[in-house]
Amino acid sequence: MRELYGVLFFFIKKIRLHVNKDGIFEIALFPIPGSVSFPQTIVPLHVFEPRYRQMVQDCVREKRLLGVCHTKSIERFATRQKNQVKTREELFQLYKQNLTTYSPEDVFSAGPVSIVEETVDGRYLIHVHMLKRYRIININQSTPYKVAHCQEYLDFDQVDFESLTPKLTQQKTYIIDFLRAQLAQLTTQTELFTAKKQLADLIEEQSVNDFTFKLFRFFRMPENSMQEILNLQNPIERLNQLYDFIQKFKNGVEQNY
Repeated sequence: MRELYGVLFFFIKKIRLHVNKDGIFEIALFPIPGSVSFPQTIVPLHVFEPRYRQMVQDCVREKRLLGVCHTKSIERFATRQKNQVKTREELFQLYKQNLTTYSPEDVFSAGPVSIVEETVDGRYLIHVHMLKRYRIININQSTPYKVAHCQEYLDFDQVDFESLTPKLTQQKTYIIDFLRAQLAQLTTQTELFTAKKQLADLIEEQSVNDFTFKLFRFFRMPENSMQEILNLQNPIERLNQLYDFIQKFKNGVEQNY
């Protein structure tokens, strides 16, 4: 968490250059099917396509926020391409090859970019330090990559665990115990050290809003389910849905033994 705040402190003045007096942000978009990210997380990416390498360079140089977003249903794309393909696999390959046709989900997370490594052939390994959620108002640039005008997408309320009923606070305990049990399955000391630090941070988190985001440092869900949770602006509803998912997952694993 300290690293995330360090990035925020370093970039905050420059980020303000890309927001106008009406609170409209200008954010570069990286639409990736199946990629749903949350605030309080770091998203590693391998960037190899020339236009997206240019996007990374521009974001680093201009201190512009980069949004990584899931894309809308592939079936919508199918209706426009049905005469070109015969199977769903062919459709998916065509879809992957035509990134400009991707329609990004309206709600996504964004943050500043740091380049971890540049390969000899010009590819980038990057980290996107997700800070907040945003909602697209309009796309004001489509080539060579998408840039959108966006508004910050806020929860309706800020909620602390201390203000919740015992039943809801027990959900936090249940989730923490589940994650603690998962640590035993990690195979390397590096993974275990990082996970323990993140779990300690999660245990101390008193904000329901941030707790539900930080959970996605530990596990993934089906992408459309994750997008639904990302869209929620009620932190208690997010907590309930995540608790239900973990409970069903845990019960399903136990039934298989």
